[in-house]
Amino acid sequence: MLGNTTTEENGTSYIVGSVRNNCDRRFGNVTVTFKLDRQPGPMENMSEYPISAYARDVEPGQTAQFKTVLPVSKDATYRFDAISAF
Repeated sequence: MLGNTTTEENGTSYIVGSVRNNCDRRFGNVTVTFKLDRQPGPMENMSEYPISAYARDVEPGQTAQFKTVLPVSKDATYRFDAISAF
């Protein structure tokens, strides 16, 4: 992963970033998982939950962009958890 941040699109926030394929093979699917901290509220006994972002068809040497499928709170705090590719 080269980096990540949040961005706002039409009033909705997402985690976005980029990954680079440093291997000599193509990856059809890349999943980047973050742990999103829970905001105070009815579910506050759960301290964190995973949220995933995806990139597809990443060729050798290529840099690809990713974006979370679900939106995040504008003031969300999160941290990188894992990356998988196949």
